[in-house]
Amino acid sequence: MTKPDPYHIERRDFFAGLAGGATFALGAAMLGAETAQANWGLIAPGPVPGEGFDGRSLVNRPRAYEVMEQEGVDGIVALNPVNVFYLGNYFSYEVQKLRAIPSFAVMPRDPDKPSFLVVASTDLWFIANAEREYPEIIPYSAPVSWEKYRDPETWNQQPESRGGIRRPIREESLTDIERGWVEMERRFESRKAATPEWALVRALEEAGLAKVRVAVDDMSIAHILSSLGQDGITCVPGDNTFRKIRMIKSDVELVHMRAAARANQDACMAMLRQVEAGMTKADTDQLFLEEAAKRGAKAIWIAMGTIGGFADGEVVPGRPMMVDAVCQINYYHGDFGRTWCLGE
Repeated sequence: MTKPDPYHIERRDFFAGLAGGATFALGAAMLGAETAQANWGLIAPGPVPGEGFDGRSLVNRPRAYEVMEQEGVDGIVALNPVNVFYLGNYFSYEVQKLRAIPSFAVMPRDPDKPSFLVVASTDLWFIANAEREYPEIIPYSAPVSWEKYRDPETWNQQPESRGGIRRPIREESLTDIERGWVEMERRFESRKAATPEWALVRALEEAGLAKVRVAVDDMSIAHILSSLGQDGITCVPGDNTFRKIRMIKSDVELVHMRAAARANQDACMAMLRQVEAGMTKADTDQLFLEEAAKRGAKAIWIAMGTIGGFADGEVVPGRPMMVDAVCQINYYHGDFGRTWCLGE
């Protein structure tokens, strides 16, 4: 029997990690046989926030501390991008490229300890724009000698990481925004981890969670830590822990939810006012996309006629039909539905 070629598998995972970002991750191989417990879905970024955007932290901290106390855990760790966003106020650039392990977020129960957001080096420029409030940042880049790190037997040995900017910079020609990017790169030049997994280990250590009990939203985190030789941390299933925390919304979240609901409702009604006989689903979809964009929202979903579209393939006067529309602003969604009819 021909033995499987482990290099082929690791090479695939390596280039999956490199895609578009020049960074390395253990990726799907590190997830091992553990099944992801969280439903990630696809992340679709909307417009860049405009003036008046409330970029404060989303976390309901009193609620989070209360739930952690009730469940007897010393901290919570997120891999699911929705929960990472909740704790870190940021959707990683690597999430949008569907990377297997794009980012983590860590929050300790001790209010005197900082929370952490693990992101790729490619995220630092977005974070430098300071549009939001972020936790402490721990970035990752790539191993200096990645080919030595493709053997699972070496995964518990922390590799040397690549540094920051590797090209000459003409300081006098930089704009203020570019200076912010360069300063962010220099700040973390010698502090980058080699992989997101090792960045997580550092975040746990700096949060005082190196030898404690933590709730994780995906039990793959336990497998990752074990693979890296981090056996002092006890991981317990915490998907519902995050749900218990997030079900009580913070004031900042309510602002985003109301904005999304208003924009979605107004976009849907504006679309309906333009509907004409003979229009197809593609026509009404386009109208909704445009009306959502006018309101600074991103259209996510719209059902017209029935859940499967128009029964006649187009808008027919006098036929009662449904509309169900969803938009998002800052990844918070508005949902609006009505029964409607063109004419009598």
